[in-house]
Amino acid sequence: MFLLVLLWVFIGVLIGGFLVYRNYQEERMVTFSYSENDEDIVNPARGFYTQIYYKEPERLGAIKEEGQSLCLVTMSLKDHMEEPIPDEKLERLRTLFEEARKQQIMLLFRAAYRQNEECGEPELSMIKIHIEQLSEVINEYKDVVLVVQTGMVGLWGEWHGSIYLEDEAALKTEAMRVVEWWLEDLDPSINLNLRRPLFIQTAIEEGLDGSRIGMHNDALLATDSDMGTYIDRTEDLAWCEENLNAKVNGGEMPYVSEYTEPKHAVEEFEQLSLMYLNAYYNVEVLEDWKNKTLYGENALDYISKHLGYRYSLETLETTEKIYSTSDSIQMKIQLRNSGFSSIQSRFRLYLVINDGEEKTFIPLEKADGTKELEIYECFVELTEKEPFSIGLCYTDAVDTKAGRLMDYAHTVQFANDEIYFEEGINYFISYQYTEEGKTDLVPVIIK
Repeated sequence: MFLLVLLWVFIGVLIGGFLVYRNYQEERMVTFSYSENDEDIVNPARGFYTQIYYKEPERLGAIKEEGQSLCLVTMSLKDHMEEPIPDEKLERLRTLFEEARKQQIMLLFRAAYRQNEECGEPELSMIKIHIEQLSEVINEYKDVVLVVQTGMVGLWGEWHGSIYLEDEAALKTEAMRVVEWWLEDLDPSINLNLRRPLFIQTAIEEGLDGSRIGMHNDALLATDSDMGTYIDRTEDLAWCEENLNAKVNGGEMPYVSEYTEPKHAVEEFEQLSLMYLNAYYNVEVLEDWKNKTLYGENALDYISKHLGYRYSLETLETTEKIYSTSDSIQMKIQLRNSGFSSIQSRFRLYLVINDGEEKTFIPLEKADGTKELEIYECFVELTEKEPFSIGLCYTDAVDTKAGRLMDYAHTVQFANDEIYFEEGINYFISYQYTEEGKTDLVPVIIK
C-alpha cells in the first residue's frame, strides 16, 4: 500500500512538473505579426500554363523565362491506331521530360487519337497497350508530372465525340476502362484529370480511386452548361466544391461570356479549387480581365496571384529568450492560404534550422495543405547556444538525413515581405545575441 501511494505521489510530481514547465514556457513567449504582400509569385504546381507539342523541348526555357512553372504537353497517336507507339517517339517524350526537370517546370500531359472529325479511334486493347507504354515513361519522371489528363478518348482527347461515349452503358463499360488502366499503370503519386463531374462520379461509382481524379474543364465560363461540362451548373459546381477541393483542377476558356465577368469567374474558381489556366486560350478573356478592376486591383493580376495556393505567414509565437543550451524553443506558427486551392499532397512542410554550417529539416504534422488558416505547434531542442535562423520549406523532395533539398526538388515561396527566401527556404526569424559578449539569444525578424 505504501509503495502504491509513493508511486502515485511520484506520478503527481511528474505531471505537476510538466505543467509548471509548460506554463513557464508559455510565459516566455513573444508574438510577431507578418503581412501578405502583393507580389505575383512564380511557384510550382500552380498558375498559367503554355501548351506545347511533345517534340518541342526547346520551348521550355522560354516558358520559364516568361515566369511560368507549368506546361501542357500534348501527343498525337493518330498514326498508331493498330500498332504500339514506336520507341523513337517515346524517346522524344523522354527528352522533353528531361528538359522539364532541368528547367524546373512541372507538366500536364495529354495524348489523343482524334485530331479532327475524320480521325477514328483504335480498339480498346490498343489503347491499353499505349497507356502501358506512356505510363512507363511518365513514371520515370513523376517528379515533374503534375497531372495526366486522361485523354485518349474523343476529339483532342477531351472526352466528347467518341464511340466510347455514345451512351451511359458505353461510358461505364468502355470509357471507364481507360481511367482504370491509367490508375493501374501510373505511379500512385500521379493524379488524373477528367473532363466532366459526371465522368468523375461514374469512375467512383465503378469502384475506381476517386481520390486521384480531378477535373480539367476546357470550356470554362463558356455557357450555362460550359458546352456540356455540367448537367446542372449550380448542382455540379456545388459537388465540385465539396468533392474536388483537394484535387488538381484546371482548364481553359473558349471566349468572353457573361460568366467570364471577373467577380463571377473568381467565385467559380473558388468553388472549383482551380489550380491552373491556359495562358493563351482565350486571349480575349485575359485581355478583358486586364482592362477591369476586382477588389481594388487589376482583375487579371488578382486571378493570376490566386490560381492554386498562395501561402503567407500570419503570426509567430516563439520563445522570447534563450538562456542556455538546456533551453528549448516553443513555437506556434500560423499560415494563411489565400489561393483558390490547396497545395498538392506531394508537398510537405518542414521547419528548417540553419546555424550557418548545416541545415536541419524537421517535418511538421499535416502533410496536406488546406485552403484555410493552418496552425503548427512544435518544440525545438538545442544542442548549443549559437546564433541560428529558422525557416519553413514547402517542398516535394528533401533528404532529411543529409539536411538538404534534392536536386529535383520544387519549393514554395511565401507571399511576405518580412521573409527572406533563399535556396527554397522561407526564413522568418533569427535568434541573435542580445549584445556583444555572447550572452542571451533573442528572436529578430529577418528582412
